[in-house]
Amino acid sequence: GGANLRIFQKMGKTVSGAELSTDLIKFANDHGIDVKYGTTEHVPEKAPLVIVQHVLEHLYQPGKFLKALHQKNVPNLFIGVPGMIDLMPSVQSAHISYFSMNTLEALCAKAGYKKVRMDYYRVNNYILGLFERSDDDLNFSYDQSAEVSNASRIITHFKLFNAAVALRGAIKKTLGLAK
Repeated sequence: GGANLRIFQKMGKTVSGAELSTDLIKFANDHGIDVKYGTTEHVPEKAPLVIVQHVLEHLYQPGKFLKALHQKNVPNLFIGVPGMIDLMPSVQSAHISYFSMNTLEALCAKAGYKKVRMDYYRVNNYILGLFERSDDDLNFSYDQSAEVSNASRIITHFKLFNAAVALRGAIKKTLGLAK
């Protein structure tokens, strides 16, 4: 709804946004922030910075989205996505993809963006990264087997946790302790 843009607007910067939620568009416009319905088609050529927060995990082809920004000569991207680093993020039917720091960096490299800095919040594994446009051939590779192993470990832990919660509920019900 333009919350990320308000910070830059208050600094005297010209801001605009693209959004698919009509409620968020209305909220932003009601607060004086120019947000239009759509995606990359409303990003101006050579926009100095594009904030892509809570977006990539909802797209069937996030790489195509990033390549479209690259074709518009956008020099800098600030990306925020739910991560799958130490634990399973909140599973939502609206989320199509989950990222590790490696998979996000690889996706950006394939689209022509190199990592400037990336980090994550340990509390919720949310990944934040700053990427800059490059016309060089960016070959980012990582050990995919280690990535799969880590994801499997997280998913197993998630399943065990859910099984323990269900078992605890069944025990409480059996003992008459359930409310």
